[in-house]
Amino acid sequence: MTGGDRPLKIIGFGRCLPRRVVTNEELERACRLQPGWIERHTGVRERRWAAPDESNSVMGAAAARDAAADAELGIKDFDLILCAAGTPEQSIPDNSALIHRELGLGQSGVASMSVNLTCLSFLAALDLAASMLALD
Repeated sequence: MTGGDRPLKIIGFGRCLPRRVVTNEELERACRLQPGWIERHTGVRERRWAAPDESNSVMGAAAARDAAADAELGIKDFDLILCAAGTPEQSIPDNSALIHRELGLGQSGVASMSVNLTCLSFLAALDLAASMLALD
């Protein structure tokens, strides 16, 4: 089976960003760098910093709700919470279980699992999901 034969289609997209925007100017002042140094050397213009109440699981659940709405689905339509992250919130229970709880899935029977492979987490999780669907 080739990658193109796998029955996978992304039908909804969601996101959640931390509220606090940290500008280069703020960092350059704090680090005593010349104005414009960060963007010249990295290409980055700003970044987001998460507050204590913006954990991986809280933001993951918010992104899942956003993706479900984009796909015109409800959370109860989910069959699996598959979390792909390079920076887990904690080891046990892992992010998928924490997101499952944040979504209020409780005793719903919806399974959850995480793929934690640093930068490759999303691609590995996408491949895993496609492989699982192909077995159905």
